[in-house]
Amino acid sequence: MAKRSLFCAFVASVAATQVAAEVSAPNGIYIRGDVGLERFSVFGDSETTFSGRLDFGISPDQHSSNLGPFGLHFAIEGLDGPGGDDPKAFYAAVSYTGDFGRFSIGAPRPVTDEGYFDTHLFLGSTWLDFELGQLTRSWVSNAYLFSNSDDRPIGARWDGQFSNTKVGISYNQMDDLDLRDWNLAVRHDFPVSDQGYQFAVYGGLEWTTLQDYDQFLYRIGIEAHSTEFNAGLRWDRLESPFENTITAYADYNIVRNASVGVDLMYSDGFSGELVYGLNGKYRFFNDGWLNVFIGSNVHNTDYFYGAGLGQHF
Repeated sequence: MAKRSLFCAFVASVAATQVAAEVSAPNGIYIRGDVGLERFSVFGDSETTFSGRLDFGISPDQHSSNLGPFGLHFAIEGLDGPGGDDPKAFYAAVSYTGDFGRFSIGAPRPVTDEGYFDTHLFLGSTWLDFELGQLTRSWVSNAYLFSNSDDRPIGARWDGQFSNTKVGISYNQMDDLDLRDWNLAVRHDFPVSDQGYQFAVYGGLEWTTLQDYDQFLYRIGIEAHSTEFNAGLRWDRLESPFENTITAYADYNIVRNASVGVDLMYSDGFSGELVYGLNGKYRFFNDGWLNVFIGSNVHNTDYFYGAGLGQHF
């Protein structure tokens, strides 16, 4: 209970200081991510959860920093629900930025989890994004999040930028699990078109050794944005147990602060699984949001649905 209370109190304090952080942005402070308090029903069972993920810290590549070329980077993700075994993960790293890019040491987030890929929430829900993220989150992040190990994924990370292309490499290890993990990520953002459309492509590779067992994960994706719509398509290949996973979404802004969207995720592991649904989202003061969603899958005639309040950073 203490860990759950600490998680909720910490995220609440970050949300309360968001405006102050934005005012202090010239000092290099950054906050990004989503948190949400949601009530949902899954095939007849109703629950309330508080979930999300946040990346925050001080980085000289955001604006001028009081730390000069040095930076501090933290991340937290987790879920608080009715059960007592709610997963949490904390990351922390120190960085140095120079002409060669940014080099980080400590327990950095893997590059395939932060900074390169589409950050769209599945059906606009932090809870669904958290649960289904097991299909697309990096191997080392899943192991850290769900193993209940006190060990941290210590390692190093390098991020570089070449014009509109970003490249990142990271290494993490967890000695308690005998796990070693390499990640490579690449992202290219195309210039905004004359019609106001913006496109990006990205890809990644993860190589994990777990007790002498090798596992490879491949990712390729594309996203498109304009003032009226957002869309994305992503393919993940994990050798087992989920094999190929395809995720797609499209959101349309029906008025200035309100949008409707459709999402689907298909995985051909086991007997195959297709999860799909619709959502509506209203955005209000300071990037807050109200979201409602409904969905189902091919193996169940019932629906899951829910609503929640959240904050985007």
